[in-house]
Amino acid sequence: MIRVVHFLMDPRIGGPQRYVTSISAVLRPALTTMIVTTGRGPITEVALFNLRQWWRPLYVVEVPLNVLLILVLLVLGRVPAGGSVYDVHGSANLAPLIAAWLLKVPVVWHFHETYSPLKMYANVGRRFLRPDASAIVAVAHGVARAFDLSRYTVIYPPVDLAFWKRSSGGVSDSGETSGFHIVCVGNLNPLKGQDVLLDALMEFKHPFQLTMVGATLDSQRNMQSASMQESRV
Repeated sequence: MIRVVHFLMDPRIGGPQRYVTSISAVLRPALTTMIVTTGRGPITEVALFNLRQWWRPLYVVEVPLNVLLILVLLVLGRVPAGGSVYDVHGSANLAPLIAAWLLKVPVVWHFHETYSPLKMYANVGRRFLRPDASAIVAVAHGVARAFDLSRYTVIYPPVDLAFWKRSSGGVSDSGETSGFHIVCVGNLNPLKGQDVLLDALMEFKHPFQLTMVGATLDSQRNMQSASMQESRV
């Protein structure tokens, strides 16, 4: 029985959290899982420190504290090491990568983002990967290109086919058919990759209607403005 410890940077329910729970459900009973998040959320089994929620620069303090906390939790028997695999989600999720390096635990590192400023964290994380005991997974080839990944496997995010129903075409606001109706769900945030979608649609040869569904974040006003301008083009 393989024990997989999933490390997530965000305790809220989102794409990576659904990704983890969906894949884990498919692979049971061949493995047992544990979900560790920074901060506590609906799926958290073990919580680490989340200092950046108060001030983002505190992440440089959060990382070494969480490395130490993982080691303490290991001693207390809360987090396993021997016979386990650490499944690390997020290009900037450095603490479990460092802990796995210290403990000589195999690592699977998942990249979900296309946000280029996170490359500096990814470059640091690469230093703690052991070539003989690590694997890198990207949720799309575009993600791998964004981080210049050369050795990776693509595992696409799962889609609930029972929920999504295929239709013959989109419907415009006037009720008329307008080709494909594409719906993008996600906060207007560079981490969500709306810029990648808009770039791809510039090469799309068929009529389409694009609807963006997501919260407007006060911290991402520039992203909202750029997305609206480019979508009108």
